Amino acid sequence: MLEPLYKAIRDRLSAQVTELNLIDLDTGQIELQADSYPLLPPAAFIDFNVQQWVNTSRSLYVADVQVVIRLVFDIVEDVSNLTPSEVGEAAFTKLALQQNIHQALCGFAGTFFNSLTLLSGPQLERRDDGYKVYEYVYVTNVRNNIAMQAVSTATDVLPVVERPDDSDDTPHTDIGDAPDPIDPGDPITPRLT
Repeated sequence: MLEPLYKAIRDRLSAQVTELNLIDLDTGQIELQADSYPLLPPAAFIDFNVQQWVNTSRSLYVADVQVVIRLVFDIVEDVSNLTPSEVGEAAFTKLALQQNIHQALCGFAGTFFNSLTLLSGPQLERRDDGYKVYEYVYVTNVRNNIAMQAVSTATDVLPVVERPDDSDDTPHTDIGDAPDPIDPGDPITPRLT
């Protein structure tokens, strides 16, 4: 149900924030690091929180969805070859990346979700594994009609009007066969000639 939203956000970040080395669904990669799946910072991990789906009608579900973006940086950098001003520039690069992500996502909307609005962040996660993680939470309203059955239009059906009270073979028209309702003696109602 959230796959289209994930794809839209992933594609948006991929196109507009090219500094990211990895964009993925957050399935615990940061907590359960493996040599077979390196994090490659800077990386962005996307996750979702949904409190409640509301069935509005005919299997159309609507929910406010929190979009959680976890941005991962290396804490340790090779500072032995950098001057103090270059170390400071590395900090500005990290801040600029966070701003680029916010500019890409804030106000971003699709056909099935409203514009993303920043709810909170950055929240810093203190870690002992050599990574610094900032968490941003955006909120959007998502419409989901995956459960709706497809409705097709019939093109080969002709409308039939049944008139059970008719016993004659007189053809009928859509405008009716009623007598002229205009009273010739009524001076207010104009008469067509």
